[in-house]
Amino acid sequence: MAPAPARAGDLGVAGCCPRGGRHRLGPPAERRPLLEERGEDLTDAELLERARIFLPEWRHRYRILEKAQAIEAATLGPRSAPAAYASPEAYGDDEDFWDHVGEPEVVRYIPPYNLPSRDPDPLPGFPDLLRQVTVTIAWLLFVAGGIYGLGFLGEDPTGPWLHDLHGGRFAGGYSMLSMASWAMLVWPLLWLALGVYTVHQWMPSQAAAARQRATGWRVSGAMVAAVAWFVIARSGVMLGAELVVWLALTSLLVGSIHQLNLYTARTRVERAITDGMIGLFTGWAVIYAATNTSIWLQSLGLNLLWIPGAVWAVLTIVVVVWGTAMMAMTERGRITIALGLTWGLVAILVPRLVGSMHSVWVAIVAAMGLFVVLLATENRRYRINHAEHRATLGHAVDDV
Repeated sequence: MAPAPARAGDLGVAGCCPRGGRHRLGPPAERRPLLEERGEDLTDAELLERARIFLPEWRHRYRILEKAQAIEAATLGPRSAPAAYASPEAYGDDEDFWDHVGEPEVVRYIPPYNLPSRDPDPLPGFPDLLRQVTVTIAWLLFVAGGIYGLGFLGEDPTGPWLHDLHGGRFAGGYSMLSMASWAMLVWPLLWLALGVYTVHQWMPSQAAAARQRATGWRVSGAMVAAVAWFVIARSGVMLGAELVVWLALTSLLVGSIHQLNLYTARTRVERAITDGMIGLFTGWAVIYAATNTSIWLQSLGLNLLWIPGAVWAVLTIVVVVWGTAMMAMTERGRITIALGLTWGLVAILVPRLVGSMHSVWVAIVAAMGLFVVLLATENRRYRINHAEHRATLGHAVDDV
């Protein structure tokens, strides 16, 4: 009788453990294609070489199949046992069946975000060095421009502090979304946070990282835009340019968050420094862009559609909170985005209760907004951590 055609599992090729093993890196032997056709009469060495060539493709197909089965299982609900464990016939012989009796069903968890890439970074090149230098220069300008713009350099013809300029244009009582003067204390925190980010992007592990390449130029542009706004605000020549600058700054930072979602952090340090620092700047930028819009409209004396300013302020806060919450709930939950937004909402809330531009409804909506964005972000973080913990223990995992 002619020998049966060889399969990869008969050769002990990586991808299937020896008899009695439980870990598989590829499909079971009986589900792999034949390595030789009848009559080829290949040697063991030739069969082994052919198996090694075909193994990567088998593994790739098997991973796709596993993911499809996991999605199907999540859709249909838990089953008592996999169909493949139903009977010895499913494995072809009794011995193979009894090797698998008692094995628990594998619980596969599919994260609701892009998994971090494990591919090695390319070698750093001149564009990477140029990006690192640009980020560093932009940060230095960011700090110097902020010190000048906030008024830390002392008296000048227009006044010492930003909130005292131009008749209190940046004070808490100017418009319905104006912030209390102490809100500007966020800038020293941003100088420190982005300084840490700047130093971190010089680390060898970050020199040619895809996420640094995708965000470095955007963050640099946002920092330079902030300096431009300080110069415009200090000069008093504000013809809508300050609003355009803030909208451009916010767009650059939102784009950076999108890139970070595409290139998920590989380590906790990356997540804390790169994602955390950019997230803090983004949360603040979104709410302060709304404040600048309100200030600009108030300076022009516009009454859009004859709707009261408090109503427009409430609608603006609702839109800002909704958009920021959606952004904060990306990846594993970006709490620093929520914190940046919360700082601005608290600075809006207080003047609406005790300031000259009084509005209880704006204060209530601002308070509800900061509660919602913090709760939504923390809920995302908790559900993902809980799901990963249950998957590690081999328990059923609910959809996140």
